[in-house]
Amino acid sequence: MRADIIRRIINTLIVITIATVIFLNAHVVFADGFTFVHISDSHIGASQTEDKLKAVLADIKSPDVAPDFIIHTGDVTEFGAIDELTTYNTIVQSAGIPVYSAIGNHETRWCNSGKKDFERLVGPRFRSFMYKGVLFVILDTSMFAEQYGHLSADQLTWLGQTLDSLPENQPVILALHHPVLGETRYVDNDLQLLQVIGEHNVSIILCGHGHRNAHWCVNGLHLFMTLATMGDAPGYRILKIEDGAASIFNRDVTNKSHEFECKIPLRREQQPRGQIRYPASGQQLNADFEVALTLSQPFKFELLVDTLQFRDSLSATGSYRQSIDFGRIVPGFHQIRLRRLAENCSWLESTPIQLTQSGTNLQLIYESAAGIQSAPLVNGEAIFIGDLNGDVTALNSTSGERLWRINVGDAVVTSPALSGGAVFITTTGGKCLAFDKNDGRIQWSRQAGEAIFSSPEVGNGSLYFGSGDSCLYALDTKTGEILWRFPTQGLIKCKPAYEAEKVVFGSWDRYFYAVSASDGALIWKVKITDNRYFPAATSNPLIKNGCVFVASHDHVVHCFDLATGANRWRHAKQDDQLPGYSSPAWYENCIILGSLSGHLFALDANSGLTKWAIQINREDPIFDSSPVIWNDKALIGSVGGIITALDLKQVRKSWSFKAGDGYIFASPAVDGNAAVFANMNGKVLVTRAR
Repeated sequence: MRADIIRRIINTLIVITIATVIFLNAHVVFADGFTFVHISDSHIGASQTEDKLKAVLADIKSPDVAPDFIIHTGDVTEFGAIDELTTYNTIVQSAGIPVYSAIGNHETRWCNSGKKDFERLVGPRFRSFMYKGVLFVILDTSMFAEQYGHLSADQLTWLGQTLDSLPENQPVILALHHPVLGETRYVDNDLQLLQVIGEHNVSIILCGHGHRNAHWCVNGLHLFMTLATMGDAPGYRILKIEDGAASIFNRDVTNKSHEFECKIPLRREQQPRGQIRYPASGQQLNADFEVALTLSQPFKFELLVDTLQFRDSLSATGSYRQSIDFGRIVPGFHQIRLRRLAENCSWLESTPIQLTQSGTNLQLIYESAAGIQSAPLVNGEAIFIGDLNGDVTALNSTSGERLWRINVGDAVVTSPALSGGAVFITTTGGKCLAFDKNDGRIQWSRQAGEAIFSSPEVGNGSLYFGSGDSCLYALDTKTGEILWRFPTQGLIKCKPAYEAEKVVFGSWDRYFYAVSASDGALIWKVKITDNRYFPAATSNPLIKNGCVFVASHDHVVHCFDLATGANRWRHAKQDDQLPGYSSPAWYENCIILGSLSGHLFALDANSGLTKWAIQINREDPIFDSSPVIWNDKALIGSVGGIITALDLKQVRKSWSFKAGDGYIFASPAVDGNAAVFANMNGKVLVTRAR
């Protein structure tokens, strides 16, 4: 009898334990409530930002806020310099409150070490931590030497594995710098982020970058941008977590008061949605087509191909079909997007498709696992690329077959160079390596300063490139021996140009230089600007007919005498002529450049006067991608992912092709009858002359 009672008690305890485990896995459970604060964009290093951040932190410590911790969504500094990062650390540590910081574009756009100083001094570029029943995930949307946002393949894989390992309904809050899933495109692969999040219980995403308060909702995800601490009216958000919800308040630092904004359940809300039944994912289409939808209940929606609208604010339910006019869309890789329109929260479904068209013979031959940020190299039947995973890959230019692949341990954001039988690559780890072009064997490896964002130039048996230590290097192409270094006072990002035993280049120290190719002795230097933001430091210089042509970040095109550095002419910016990142190309005594306005334009090489300007893609900037001349055409890529060929004889668009959602920062590469393109989705495409 006694044993039977004990057995029944044990069985009851087991049932209670199992029920408790099931309950804990299916419901939001908090040990107790807590408060945290969301701040952003302190920009330490810019004027008066230290005092403003101190004032914000002092306000955060007031009794009516007093959070458990702070999340900072990036741009903690202005230039990512060590002294700025150190000052930021000193200020936030003095507050006595834990601070978790995301990395922003200002930490990486000008930083000599890439992302390593941030990781060493502030923290990992992506990570997670659990606090009282809520998982917080901090992501990295920054790019090396760019202002735009991109989520690297390695962290998307890590995020997917992290979310998949969680119990059902585990509440998750994400934090990152660039806004995602909004009306303005800041991150090229945010749809991949949405796919990774899937049905996981992510209810809130915090971001910065915009220096303002904003709140939008997509697929049950509530996204919040907050004010900058550096602003004239600094503020931040307070999030109070209790009873399975986040109560969100906007804090006014000047008036030391806050107002209630909204209350967001930590159990992600499910929304009415639609489904794209046709076309199927990845389907190829070559004529006008219909999109077939299934709508779960009546709601207003819009139908888009990428950002081009085909149906606005139609209310429907059940099955629906919409004709798509092929003529309104350029060939290539697109996303059909079905967006439910609602005041409180939109819902987005997307399906990738490929549109093909006769006359455009671009072929996708390879997809890298990571983004390709700089131009490939094509040499006969071989293509060489470097990617953000640190893979250096050789491909057959016709079939896309991988000939060899070597991982160099750090991201590659520069273009390969070729001399003799060797291919040369520089890395964000500060290395320059030589590979046998046939089998990928490493012939030599040389550490050369800090992170390298400068593509190497070959000339007279030497290899020239800039490094994060602010020096221009010359290496022997056969041995990798450092022949000389020329010091400047700023990061050197551009690819140097070599001719007539001179090497010319710009630095972020505001100067443009010419040095001796044999020993690195200074021949001349010219001050481009007094403004730290506007040097000729990104545009690769072009040498032609005894002149040096280069663009500066204030959208001015300069022409210098190669021998003396004397100014030949200076072309000021115009609304349709905004260069500065795109590099010049030469065609029939003209300089061809890309513009942030989406134009290509030509300047007379002798006078600097405008010959013509033509918009090739409306509202689609041309950033780092530069024109390359091939068979009387200028080839170029855009931030929106569109490759364009401009007929230079008739000055009209010959063809365009959408390479996908990924940004195109890489310039085209040409050799003989082949032209090669690459983008931040890792796509490698080839077209051949007919």
